[in-house]
Amino acid sequence: HEMPPVIKSMHGGANCEVPVSSCTQMSFGKRKSTGARVSKVRPPPPPPDENAEILRRPDLSVGNVVCCDQYECSKVGRLELGYGREAEKQCYTGGTLYVESVSGFIWNRNQVSLGAAESILGKMEFEDWLYDNAGKSVSHYHSDNGIFASKEWRKHCKVKLQTQSFSGVNAQHMNGKAERNIGVIMSMARTFLINVSLSWTGNGVNSTRLWPLAVNHAVWIHNRLPDPVTGITPLERITGMVSDHRDLQRTHVWGCPVFVLADKLANGQ
Repeated sequence: HEMPPVIKSMHGGANCEVPVSSCTQMSFGKRKSTGARVSKVRPPPPPPDENAEILRRPDLSVGNVVCCDQYECSKVGRLELGYGREAEKQCYTGGTLYVESVSGFIWNRNQVSLGAAESILGKMEFEDWLYDNAGKSVSHYHSDNGIFASKEWRKHCKVKLQTQSFSGVNAQHMNGKAERNIGVIMSMARTFLINVSLSWTGNGVNSTRLWPLAVNHAVWIHNRLPDPVTGITPLERITGMVSDHRDLQRTHVWGCPVFVLADKLANGQ
C-alpha cells in the first residue's frame, strides 16, 4: 500500500528547486591547504552506479553485517545529563557509529574515552537495542583496525559468536558505509550548530560543547527520514513496523527556544 507522506503537499511546487539555506552552505565548507587548486568548471553528474544493488548485498538480512567506525572531535562536548558543568576530562571527546548494512539504521554512542572498555559498553547497548526492538542479533562486524582489533574487543566478539573483518592499511574506502554515514551525520550536526549560532545566542545555546546533542539529533532524524525511492525509513526496515511519521512531524528545529508553561498559569491560578 502507498506510504503516507511525511509532510502533505499544499501547493504544486514539484518542479521547483529546493532552496539551500546559508547554514547548509556554510556547513559544507571544507578545510583546504593554501596550495589547493579550485576547479571553476563543475563536472557533469556521475552516471548511475550499476553496482549499487551488489554493494547493498540483497542476500543479507538484518543483523548479518554491521559496519562501525570511530570519530574524534577537537572540542570537548557536554554530557546529556546534568548541567554541563563537568570538567573537561569528564566530557565527550568522540564516539562510535554503528551502521546496520541492510536497513541503513545508525546507532551512535558518544564516548568520553575512545578506549576498548567504553567502546564495548556502546557495542552492548546497540546489541541490546537491536534485540529488544527488532528481535535480531549481530553476526558480523566490519571496521577499520584501531580499537576494533584490540584484544578486549576481539574477546567480546568471540564470546558472542560474532565474526570480524577489517579494512586494509590506509584503505578507508573498504569501510565506506561507516565513513560515509559519519560524514553525513557530522554535516547535519554542523548545520544545526551554525543555525543556532546565527539565530539564537543567549544563555550559551551556541556553545560548541553541545555538539554531542546535535549528533544525537542528527542520527534520530536520519533514522526517520523515508528513502526517496522506497519511501521506507531505516527505522521501519530494521524493526518491521510501519510508521505514521507523527514523531517527525512534531520535531522542532534543533536548538530553538522552548518555553515551559508554569503549573499555576496552566491551571488558571
